[in-house]
Amino acid sequence: MQNENSKTKTLSIMRGLQYEELSNVTMNGTILDLGGSRKSGYQDLIKGVHSFTIVNIDERYGFDLKFDLEEKFPLENDSYDNVLSMNFLKK
Repeated sequence: MQNENSKTKTLSIMRGLQYEELSNVTMNGTILDLGGSRKSGYQDLIKGVHSFTIVNIDERYGFDLKFDLEEKFPLENDSYDNVLSMNFLKK
């Protein structure tokens, strides 16, 4: 399975299924993407009128905000309309 935004990148089965599900999602407003990446391209799959703010700590992924997701978020309450998080939770 390939990402629609990349003809050479092969996706894992899990990521392919996630992308398929995301293409059925509609979100409007501001979206806080926790642990996200500007390089993945999945943001284009989500329908609606929205803007993303990407949070990550790894420079390789491209982000808007850099902070540790295991600490208190340096954000005001109710700052975003939606929150997206994929594949970063750990026990």
